[in-house]
Amino acid sequence: MKFPLHGYQKSAVDWMLKRQCGYLAIDMGLGKTRIVLEYIRQARIKKTLVVAPLRVALHTWPSEIQKWAPELTYTVLHGQNKSMRSDVNIYIINYEGLKWLMEQPKNKLFESLLVIDEASMVKSPSSLRFKILSKLRSFSHKVFALSASPMPNGYQDLWAQYFLLDRGKSLGPSFAQFFNKYFRRLSTFQTITIDKQALQEIPKRVASTTFRLSSNDYLALLKCIMRDILVELPKAIMIQYKEFEQDFALNLSQEVTVTAVNSAMLSMRLRQLCQGFLYYEGDDEKRNVKDIHSVKVDALVNTIQELNGHPALVAVQFKEDIVKIKKALGNVPIIAGGVGSSVSTSLIDKWNTGQLPILVVHPASISHGVNLQYGGNNIIWYAQTWNMEHYQQLNGRLLRQGQKKPVIITRLLAKGTIEHKIIAALAQKNECQQSLLDALRKFTNELLAQS
Repeated sequence: MKFPLHGYQKSAVDWMLKRQCGYLAIDMGLGKTRIVLEYIRQARIKKTLVVAPLRVALHTWPSEIQKWAPELTYTVLHGQNKSMRSDVNIYIINYEGLKWLMEQPKNKLFESLLVIDEASMVKSPSSLRFKILSKLRSFSHKVFALSASPMPNGYQDLWAQYFLLDRGKSLGPSFAQFFNKYFRRLSTFQTITIDKQALQEIPKRVASTTFRLSSNDYLALLKCIMRDILVELPKAIMIQYKEFEQDFALNLSQEVTVTAVNSAMLSMRLRQLCQGFLYYEGDDEKRNVKDIHSVKVDALVNTIQELNGHPALVAVQFKEDIVKIKKALGNVPIIAGGVGSSVSTSLIDKWNTGQLPILVVHPASISHGVNLQYGGNNIIWYAQTWNMEHYQQLNGRLLRQGQKKPVIITRLLAKGTIEHKIIAALAQKNECQQSLLDALRKFTNELLAQS
């Protein structure tokens, strides 16, 4: 049975029909993909190119097309036998495949619709994917971007995405001009806005190009419970931690000294130390690992035991996290880099049918286009991430329509370490992004009230 569009989905389709380009800043669970498919149908778009993260390209778009628009033909441009067939309506490709696409004849893409799914993945104007999409943009007479989190690191993330839509009409013709107007770089790794008053202009500049829908307005989601478990590192380890933090170097033995050449490397090393290990290069210049403590993994084991059999997603950051977890818990199922698509899909199905009490995941491998709300309501952040998009997206895999219980997000934090700074940074990034989304929501609601 095909369910009719919700009222807010109809409003989004009507908004798209009146425009050549636009940004659908729509929260997870509100049906962004179905909105676009309905637009393709009503606008009678003959050719569409969808660019999306790999899992979304392989699974989400094909399944949504089959469910909501089976009359539209499609091909996924992935694998050795991919080709630009002329007998399909929708070409779907992942971001990594864009380089291959640029080597193909472009005649099939003329006068096409370009859909940039999870558009924050092209937030960097210096990235290859942005440069390729800028060229592909010239073949498309319509372009729409989709994302629930358009600025994971701050307002500076917006320029590249909106440039692909309107060629600089909203935020200026160059990133340098945009950046110099609103921002100042304090160091290689830190950017601040010049003044908050000036940033009130940015939502106004992009408002006419953006359609914002908030899940708070349309979904009756269950509440989310956040809890932090503080893990105390042994005194000897904390002395080493402080030494490393101050000197950018740590002697592991007479033969081995681990160093950090800059602040970014130091951050990475300190995060590893919190997890109970350090990577270092040996005499053979190969990466080795020094096991330092088991406090974090012991805390994970205790937390899982406290769940008393209730399923949990366990979020990791490093390969060594997986090694330590396997030593403590056995051969647990894992979705991370190097795990094939078919294996990942099988594990997701098993999770959603209640067959997996534990599923270890790296957020980058599962953060987009995956429904996991049917298999459990617990997420344990065994290791912390600076990446707010990964953080919000993974939490959103459980906190979405279909979830029957309050989602419990547990963060294991090494007391007195960089992990507290990471949590504070995530909160600040979220506050910044939410200010933009709230402003855009206001503009959208005013628009809908007038129509």
